Amino acid sequence: MLMNDFLTAAVIATLLAFASAENPWDALEGKSYTGRYSGAKSTRTITAEERAACHGGVRGPSGRLCNAYKQEVVEPNHLGFKSDLLGGSYGWLADECFQSVDANGTVGGNTWARVNQGDTNGTKYSPLAKSAGWVDGDTDGKMGAWGNCVVHKKDTEYRYIYSNNVPDYYFNPYCPFSIGQGYCIAGEPCPFPTLKCGTTTSYGFTPYGDVWVPLVNWQKIPLEGNPAHATPGDMYGSVKEGYHNMGATVGVALNGVTIQGPNDAGAVNVDEAGFQLMCGGHVTPPVDAYPLYHYHKPADCTPPFKAAAIPVSHGGTPHQHSDLYGYANDGFGIYAYNDLAGSAPVLDECNGHFGPVSENSSEVVYHYHATTTTPYHLACQGPALGQCEDTQGATSFCGKGCGAEVCVQPGTNKAQLEAYVAKFNQTWLQSYTANSYELAQVTKKEVQPLLM
Repeated sequence: MLMNDFLTAAVIATLLAFASAENPWDALEGKSYTGRYSGAKSTRTITAEERAACHGGVRGPSGRLCNAYKQEVVEPNHLGFKSDLLGGSYGWLADECFQSVDANGTVGGNTWARVNQGDTNGTKYSPLAKSAGWVDGDTDGKMGAWGNCVVHKKDTEYRYIYSNNVPDYYFNPYCPFSIGQGYCIAGEPCPFPTLKCGTTTSYGFTPYGDVWVPLVNWQKIPLEGNPAHATPGDMYGSVKEGYHNMGATVGVALNGVTIQGPNDAGAVNVDEAGFQLMCGGHVTPPVDAYPLYHYHKPADCTPPFKAAAIPVSHGGTPHQHSDLYGYANDGFGIYAYNDLAGSAPVLDECNGHFGPVSENSSEVVYHYHATTTTPYHLACQGPALGQCEDTQGATSFCGKGCGAEVCVQPGTNKAQLEAYVAKFNQTWLQSYTANSYELAQVTKKEVQPLLM
């Protein structure tokens, strides 16, 4: 990674002073971990203190204290991944997807400023253009719309999503509390009290706010989630031999941008903190020269959400189950707002449920829905089983639930539900209560429309 040549000695001294101050989280600041916390190669566990720090959104000088959730990245050479031992290659991702620095220290390559001036061929990007990440599945590792690069691969057990974490649409320079203001919430211990948005320079600096800097995102996710658990999982955890190289990640959107939890600072969600997020995302403070773009709330400017917002006369599909938007770390899909016929999904405390994901098929799967309320994507790796609270730390982001241990979308075919769960455990369903879901065949006229 590039070092932040622009941070002044005074700022560095301030950060060091904060790190050495009396703080219950000092031991976790900048801590690195060896070994795995899940899968057959597990050698450690996530401690209660580590969980509380990450779930609470606690920040240290180098970012959120979620390093314990990072897993060792194993390059999938069996899928043709080729790494350059000299560090000049990103495997499936082309060098053009990232920044470079010449002998004079000039930053070039994939920068926000360059993208907004047009690509290397002088092409200007249109906000109405559909990016390859949604239309073709990925960008094949090459530069896509607005600087986005993403590759999707899979084998018999896992899917691999590697990206440069750059959104595939225009991103406006971002200051969380306005230009010239700091980055901390009133009353929150501030690890970077001297940084001022639009003043403190970094590789993501503009006078109007911070912009993204490409940063490689590695995620390995089970190809199929297993719903037959005895307990729900931690929303930030990896499952089996899966991994993600950014700790505070609950999943990834199809465009390769990481989806983080509902909080960001001081054990509050982003709305309570007062953060205004365009398309559900923003960048981290430029404390390490790399403002990282990521989602907290649903990316409602992307095709899965726009499909339900655009009028039917213009090709919109507001009266159908929403399209797939991304994947959670446990392998279950994350869909946009609507359920069948445009109805509101009946969700458990994790923000997931059992039900079909298409108007054209009665096949049932467990899956999550993005919502406009906390937890926005997922609070735990479901099904919740009424035990969501046991997975939380410092702050609870559990949803309201459906009043039962297992939540099933009304109108779901019981035989299809039982057949799906039986693939994992034939007696699992009989161990838990479920909401009333066996209704007559649902029609568009019978469904209560989703209130947005």
